[in-house]
Amino acid sequence: MHRFFPLLLLLIFLSACSDTSDRDAVLAVAVKRQQALTSRDISLYLPLISPHYQDKGRDHAAKARELADILASFDKIDYRSLDRRVEVHGDSATVTGSYELRVTGKGKEMELAGKEELRLRKEAGVWKIVGGL
Repeated sequence: MHRFFPLLLLLIFLSACSDTSDRDAVLAVAVKRQQALTSRDISLYLPLISPHYQDKGRDHAAKARELADILASFDKIDYRSLDRRVEVHGDSATVTGSYELRVTGKGKEMELAGKEELRLRKEAGVWKIVGGL
């Protein structure tokens, strides 16, 4: 039994490293999304979304059109994600937390705040948003 102990420790360590790596990669998607929103850059945003996106009756194409319209309709977007929590379960992950959003368009400013949950899936080794937008 003792000769297997070092192997067991190695497996536990490798598993923890993988979880940390996936968690960091999922968090990087959330951070890049925030950058895409605040810069109003649809070309930065769209690669984060899975071609298999499906949420609230919208597929990838519908969500892409909606996001392009939203980003183009404002002169300024200030989006902040607060208290992000990342959970990874194999090839699925969620990012939950609250947000503050301030937008300016046509000379008017609007502020929103709320909770959000993004769902992600690892596709061909890359984390993509599959729902929650």
